[in-house]
Amino acid sequence: MEYDRLRCCICGEDTADAADYVQIAVRRSPEGPEVQYFGAHPEHLQSVLAKGFDVWD
Repeated sequence: MEYDRLRCCICGEDTADAADYVQIAVRRSPEGPEVQYFGAHPEHLQSVLAKGFDVWD
């Protein structure tokens, strides 16, 4: 899937030069078409995830 990279939702910096990139999709409801996308540097996302969740798994 090809998409435009978004700014990191954790640090606010550009992700264009990041070797890795994570895009997160959040849906308002399982049935609805509404979706919000967030971008992140993987190491920044990892730093705010709950224990037991891993970006790299």
